[in-house]
Amino acid sequence: MLGRPAMISQRPLSPKPKAIDDCYLTVADATCEQPPGIFSRISWFVETLKLHEILRTILFKLYNHGGLEAFEATGHQTNSRNGPDIQSIAQIDAELQAFKENLPKLLDWDWKAHQITGKVL
Repeated sequence: MLGRPAMISQRPLSPKPKAIDDCYLTVADATCEQPPGIFSRISWFVETLKLHEILRTILFKLYNHGGLEAFEATGHQTNSRNGPDIQSIAQIDAELQAFKENLPKLLDWDWKAHQITGKVL
């Protein structure tokens, strides 16, 4: 990864969207919210953006060959000659575990929805 950093290495300039369906976004309300108990159809997209951030961390900490340019983009340095350190790997593992633990139930691949409702959602 010499020269300019890849597009995935650039931090997004805007915040992640909230998981609110279009039908609940109104100009009349100062703040819009998804009603409790109604699963948002864009939750998958929001969770994908979170995974994208973890992927950016993985690329910088484990596969960083961008030198100073990469250091300036991320604010931390990796030692690409000796490979990734165990602390970086442990941090990434913790981020992935936290991601999985905070997934909405309907997106959790281990959650058995049919055991609770009696049918597959």
